Amino acid sequence: MVVVVRSVVFLLGFLFAFFPSKAHDPLEQIISYSFSDKDFESVLLELSDAGEFDFAFNPAGLNKDVLYSGDYDSARIGLIIKELCDAAHMKWSFKDDILLVKPKKTKGQDPINSTISGKVVLGDSPDYQTASIEGADLNLYGGTDSLGNYRLFLPVPEYPLRLKVYSPGYEEKTVHLNSRYQKTFYVRLSPDTTQEEESSPDIQKITLPSSGSDSAILGEITDYFPANNVIPKDLVEIARKNEFVREQTAQASLWARKGTNGVETGRYENNFSANLVTGYNAGIKGAEIGLINVNRFNVTGFQFGIIGNSTGGRVTGYQVGNFYNHCLLGTTGAQASWIYNESRFFVKGFQASLVNNIQGRLMGAQFGAVFNTVEDEIYGVQFGGLINLSQTQVNGAQIGGLANSAEEVNGLQASVINRARYLKGAQIGLFNHVKLSNGFQLGLVNVCDSLDGGYFGLMNFIRGGYVSLEFSYDETNFGNIFFRSGKRGFYTMFGGGVSNLNSEQYRVSGGIGRLNHLFKPVAIQTDLVYSAIGQSEQFYGHLGVFNLTLYLEFFQTLFITGGPTVSFFASNVGEGVINTTPGSTINADQIRPMEHQGRVLWSEYESGTFYQVWLGAKLSAGIVF
Repeated sequence: MVVVVRSVVFLLGFLFAFFPSKAHDPLEQIISYSFSDKDFESVLLELSDAGEFDFAFNPAGLNKDVLYSGDYDSARIGLIIKELCDAAHMKWSFKDDILLVKPKKTKGQDPINSTISGKVVLGDSPDYQTASIEGADLNLYGGTDSLGNYRLFLPVPEYPLRLKVYSPGYEEKTVHLNSRYQKTFYVRLSPDTTQEEESSPDIQKITLPSSGSDSAILGEITDYFPANNVIPKDLVEIARKNEFVREQTAQASLWARKGTNGVETGRYENNFSANLVTGYNAGIKGAEIGLINVNRFNVTGFQFGIIGNSTGGRVTGYQVGNFYNHCLLGTTGAQASWIYNESRFFVKGFQASLVNNIQGRLMGAQFGAVFNTVEDEIYGVQFGGLINLSQTQVNGAQIGGLANSAEEVNGLQASVINRARYLKGAQIGLFNHVKLSNGFQLGLVNVCDSLDGGYFGLMNFIRGGYVSLEFSYDETNFGNIFFRSGKRGFYTMFGGGVSNLNSEQYRVSGGIGRLNHLFKPVAIQTDLVYSAIGQSEQFYGHLGVFNLTLYLEFFQTLFITGGPTVSFFASNVGEGVINTTPGSTINADQIRPMEHQGRVLWSEYESGTFYQVWLGAKLSAGIVF
């Protein structure tokens, strides 16, 4: 049931991510903004005030000696942020009205005793009040001073945090951060108009003493939860009871606490563990097999659960469960099950299941028959039978049977539907959507808000681009209709037409072209168009046309064109000519030509095919959208 509920939540989350609400998108707001010799943080503060969004970043990744200047007249906030971050060599993503900024390249890791700090602003009042901040996953608690400033000490580096920020009389806000990249976080709370003020809950701070036996936590746990820091409650209890993890070569159990480890089995680390029903140990260095296997801390080696496995520390090795695998502090190796895999912090290796979930970073691959999700960066590949979701950055590839979604893609997205906010790479699918593109889109329908890359598709919709519908007539006596989309410098086109002389004769066409503007409203239009020529229910000819026409546009809405064309036609001969030898003469009524009023430049019959080239003309009019 838990697996089903989580899968439904993931699917709904993907749908909301893929089809974002248009009610309020701060990055789409148009503003006029000038700044001179300001530091990075000051510019972000002013942009966040204008767009009413929160932001978080790591000041350590910035050159504090650099000041920035800019002058924007009626520009999107998203464009200003993009150019500011590019100048500062930072990359960014935007989700749930929070701008997350981090360095483009990171070297090394932050110290274990890392911190996160910032300010909480309550409504529009200049008089700050205190607010509470809670890290739900690690039992972190803290508060602000009277000016709204706060600082939290984090027990785990590179941790994907879920922080709850609340204050009496204001709406609670939950935000998702990664403590490796976001060290400074500014958040705004809105007044709660739906409920009466409630008293703030008591804030409990749990710390360990800096010395003494009570601070000792054996095993690799000290790597993650050092002394003088806030740690999970169960580890606090271990330290206070002065409990030590003991080593025992092997254990066998009927169910938890009914085995050779005794009733305090949670204090024993075993090299081998066999559990008839359920097993419960401190850790494994070797192998474990059972119906359900549960370990409090680390597993180094191999776990096989007939139903599943759960580990409260790290897994270095392999978890194999028929139904599920769960790891709290990260997996180096592999998780494989038929239903569900979950690993928090990271996976260095691969996951294979129906549904895979990483609440952290992926460095490897996910193979999900239905759904894959990663909350932090991906360095590798997601293979999803239906859906792949990355909440931040993909450095590699997403390959899905139905849909892919990511904030930033540095690599490849290939699926029926692809969605990204920022693209440096390629999207290949039937429907591709990206906000800012420095890559390439190949699909049936391509949508892009800001394009510095390339595209090729049947329909291309680009903000500030070119979309038109044309009605034309040419020397072939065909009435045609064409749809063009893309940019004026390069667009694709498709359409068709019917002969005015023979209503059973038709063409289906596609091509590419561009507009070279001479001066307003005059341009030279060049098109290269291929058409399949058919009659009744059979295609019998191929027509290639090069257009070089004069283009006049009126009121940026209507246009007319006219000019010369060069056409190349190839056609099969009639049914009466089957065994014709090369160079023989055939009757004209046995050839299926293209009727036209152009001037023939070249005509030839060879090996059962009739070829012809002629010079013609075209007139058209249309609408620009």
